[in-house]
Amino acid sequence: MSASKTARARVSAISALIVATALMVEGAQDCFVDRQKTSVPSESQFEIIQSINTLHTYRLDKFAGTVWLLTRADGGDAEWRPIPAPDDQRGMDGRPAYQLFSSSLTARGTYLTNVHTGRTWVLTEAAVTDALTWKEIPTGKTPAR
Repeated sequence: MSASKTARARVSAISALIVATALMVEGAQDCFVDRQKTSVPSESQFEIIQSINTLHTYRLDKFAGTVWLLTRADGGDAEWRPIPAPDDQRGMDGRPAYQLFSSSLTARGTYLTNVHTGRTWVLTEAAVTDALTWKEIPTGKTPAR
């Protein structure tokens, strides 16, 4: 084989390797994203979200703002443990109003937001009872433009 054919074959092999690597990286990113949140139609009522840092799995009722935590019952079977919804009746008009976000940057960063009003709550755990509750995050005044 001549030197130019050998060089072209090497370039082709390297190009194929680069393309294959890029496709693998893109596929790995898709797998990572898919494990954090289910892909559901925007008008759906329920969604499942996985927290990477806390390794918790949540089910969200996007209409009412109710969240459940996936736990193990006494017999070892999986069950959804409800976390009481915050006092916010503005999401009850028959369309999705809530979004659950679990931060990958903070271990205690699970947030529930009313997407219409902007009200936001952080998930907290009571020190004495270990009960999970939502604590509203106050919104500061919007600066004048």
